[in-house]
Amino acid sequence: WVRLSKRIPVDIALDVIPKSVNLISGINATVTIQ
Repeated sequence: WVRLSKRIPVDIALDVIPKSVNLISGINATVTIQ
């Protein structure tokens, strides 16, 4: 078996963005939903 990642388009709104974080279009992210 080969595990394939799936791409699901979502809209994300961030309240606070730390200055140490560079947000660049097209980068990958790992999201945890709480």
